[in-house]
Amino acid sequence: MYVATALLFGQVPSRLFLPSARHRLEANILRRLHPCRGCRRDSLPGMWRALERRRASVRVRGSIFIRASAAFREAGEEVAGLRGRALEPAAPGDSELGNWCALVINLARRPDRMRRLEELLRATNPWLWERMERVDAIDGKELSLESESAETVVETMALARARRAKRLGLYTIVHDSENALVSFDDHLTEGAVACAMSHHKALERVATHPTADWGLILEDDVSMVVPDADKAIAGILRQLPSDWSAVFLGYHNQDGKPHPSCLNLTMATVPAAQISHVDLSKERVFEIHDHSWGLYAWMVKKEVAQALISDLFPIRSQVDFAISSWLVNRYGGVYSVHPDKLLFYSPTSEEGQDSDIQTMKVQEAVIEEYGSWQNYSELQKPSTYEDWEAEDLYSDFGEYSFEDEPEAEEWEPSLGIQVGREDVLESRGGLDAS
Repeated sequence: MYVATALLFGQVPSRLFLPSARHRLEANILRRLHPCRGCRRDSLPGMWRALERRRASVRVRGSIFIRASAAFREAGEEVAGLRGRALEPAAPGDSELGNWCALVINLARRPDRMRRLEELLRATNPWLWERMERVDAIDGKELSLESESAETVVETMALARARRAKRLGLYTIVHDSENALVSFDDHLTEGAVACAMSHHKALERVATHPTADWGLILEDDVSMVVPDADKAIAGILRQLPSDWSAVFLGYHNQDGKPHPSCLNLTMATVPAAQISHVDLSKERVFEIHDHSWGLYAWMVKKEVAQALISDLFPIRSQVDFAISSWLVNRYGGVYSVHPDKLLFYSPTSEEGQDSDIQTMKVQEAVIEEYGSWQNYSELQKPSTYEDWEAEDLYSDFGEYSFEDEPEAEEWEPSLGIQVGREDVLESRGGLDAS
């Protein structure tokens, strides 16, 4: 310690040390002060010059230890700040990201997903994991399609359709033996309703956040991500106009591919020197004018989150379709990364075979269950009133009854005469729910 301190402050002649030995000793001393223990060797000279200036400004009488103490006191906040950052590293591009928050939606019964995401982000984007806030997802396995809480987020007619699909045993996804999609039915399952409620919960958090101007919302099944995602996001923010509303950093698309720089858990353990790095700060985004599938990685402005909560919900379809369609058609300013350069990546349900939202079945099993594919397809077609149970149908009308109002008249253009409501209903096949 005496020799190291003396060398640092010039009390031991440098000729007593071989150049290589002196350099190694200086490097070891400076690394103790530098916030990044794994810093590159070429960062040491700048740090050394800074300490040289400190050393030159110190006037000391007395022992070498007094002189060293004075130098460190003069460094003061600089040294303390470095030590503080070593304990709590800030995002390299944090200042460019503005005021923001990061959320991840996670089911309490799926700690395995949370662990995988933590390992992935700690290896690739530790600054993001440190900021991440967990949103406790609504569990579809514990949700009733008749619950009042569901009706605040999903329209009653969509809930009635969900009950019918459950009663008939319909699947949202039917795939072949190679996991290729054969059929998709957009009715809502308990898991889909719970997913909508969970995203509503996340949007409420962004909308009411005390400091954030925008939020990054992730789902816990993200399996790949680019390293140093802050650089990519900072570059995106520089491109966006001031009136942007949302940006999809990852989504499901038939041409969708993870960015070439994306890493999964296995790849994240490879030494950095063996991984080719790309300048992510120049990644481009483009404005979209159609809906998007998947909400596993997207950015949303605070005021837009507020508008979604107040003006969109309750919804009648899958939450990703509902949110993206509403934003594109009613709000605008919606952007996306290129489909073959997704900054965050999550496999589709049929790829991953691990979904709490979709109900999936292999086509051969469906044919065996229903006798033929045609029989099953018939059940998927738009239903007649006879397919609905009375309680499902009437729940959409509440306590309303035609008898509550005076007889109404409607114009029937094809006949050129006025007819009563009962005549219209009879001409349309009636409203028999039996």
